[in-house]
Amino acid sequence: MIRRICLCLLILQGCASAFDDIFLVVKNQTLGYPNQEITNVEYNQSEFSFMTLKVGRNAKVKLILNSVEQGVYEWVSSDLNTIYTYNGLIVKSSGLPHNIALRNYQNFSPNTSTQFSPSLEFDEPLLVGVIANFNLIGSSGLIEGNNIYKNLDAFTFSREVGSIGWKSNDVYWVNNNNLVVYALQEVHPYMPPIEIEYFYKF
Repeated sequence: MIRRICLCLLILQGCASAFDDIFLVVKNQTLGYPNQEITNVEYNQSEFSFMTLKVGRNAKVKLILNSVEQGVYEWVSSDLNTIYTYNGLIVKSSGLPHNIALRNYQNFSPNTSTQFSPSLEFDEPLLVGVIANFNLIGSSGLIEGNNIYKNLDAFTFSREVGSIGWKSNDVYWVNNNNLVVYALQEVHPYMPPIEIEYFYKF
């Protein structure tokens, strides 16, 4: 009899744990995963530069800086997904639900550019060689950043691809060293915005 009671208690405890797990998954998928801020301790413990990337309401993913070539930063995740950035702008991706590639982006700098028009490519659906127009639509100075960087300038750009009737906005926060430390970019019409925080170790 005692063994049966103990068995029932174990089953009920397992069901309760499973219900808690399911509830947490449903909550996160519905409301989004909570933001996990990078603390000064985590930043100081990191040997390499890294970024955190969040797509829509999904959990943040950490990517490590793998290489820098002609101003293009290659960031790689633990499952080998790759993001390439230039002055904070995503110029190429591999491993996202919808990957992109930009061409002729070398004139872009959030704090000095007012407009530029790179060539844009999508993989799904396939789209090759269309023009994306970026235009500065607003800026502000001395905003409060995250807990690593302070005194940031913010720049907002419109992103428009007239040939497919798509328009979105990008936001960039730039620190005193002219490095982008935060970016919010909508890179594809079928994807939610991508939120990025950059943490440099130079």
